[in-house]
Parts: sequence; C-alpha cells; structure tokens
Amino acid sequence: LDNRRAVEDQSSRMRALQTAFLLIGRDLTQATTRWVRDELGGDLAPLKGGGSFIPLLEFTHTGQRNPAGARRSYLERVAYHLESEGFSRWRWQVLDRAQDSVPKKRLLLTGVREAKLRFFDYDNQWQDSWPPAQLEEQDVGLPRAVEITLELDGWGRITRVFALPG
Repeated sequence: LDNRRAVEDQSSRMRALQTAFLLIGRDLTQATTRWVRDELGGDLAPLKGGGSFIPLLEFTHTGQRNPAGARRSYLERVAYHLESEGFSRWRWQVLDRAQDSVPKKRLLLTGVREAKLRFFDYDNQWQDSWPPAQLEEQDVGLPRAVEITLELDGWGRITRVFALPG
C-alpha cells in the first residue's frame, strides 16, 4: 500500500509538471508583440521576464478562447510567478490594466524551490532578462526562444526550451 501511494503521488506530480509545461508552451507559441499598460499607466513590453522582474515572466498571447462569441479581444495577458505556495499562472481579463485589475491565479506546481529564465535573441545569444538592456524601446520584440529551468524538491533541475513565433 505504501508503494502504491508513493507511485500515485509521483504520477500526480508528473502530470502537474506536464500540464504546467503544456500551458507555458501553448502560451509562448502564441506570443504576440502587443504592448500593454500596467496598473500605473506605464508601458509593459510584449514579453518581459527574468532578472529581478516580478512576476517571473509576463507576456501577451493570441488565441484566447471565446466559445460564447462575446465581444472581446482574442488577446490575453498572462504571467508565470513563483510564490511561496508554488509556481502559478496568472491571467488578466483586460490587456491594459487599471489599478483595480486583479489577475486570476492558478497554482500549477508545488515543491518548486527555484525558477530561472533565459532568452535566446536574434543575434543567437542567451540573455538573462528580456527585453535586453541594450535594445531601444522601439526595437523590443519577442526573443526566438525561452528557456525555463525549475528546481523541484526531490527531482532536481528540469529545463525546457520553448520556441516562439517568428
């Protein structure tokens, strides 16, 4: 019975990890170059992440589902964040946020000790944050790829690289 419980726990954890990477991959493959306004009216790049940026990664993507055919954008702003509870996905109802805009949060993984990002640019160089400091604001676009490394309790480091459109 102990072995069965241990196998079920590991299987459940593996499903959660696969689901997290599936969501990240779907979102990133639909990333778009839409700038947005933050809660204070400042500009946020189409994709922002790494370094000391909180949340870990934030970007706009296309393909937001609309099964009821409501009059709204097909774009969505999402973020991935490492909090004390674990690794979560945030999404906002609007792109250009007001001060009362609150994201809907979904916990994807628990037991995540650390999360790191790297971004592959069009000069075939890895950057630790995006947008790179040397780029002019009007030149900011999307990187070619995003590398995500998660350090999980009991499993160590797991790295995935996601190609972006373009």
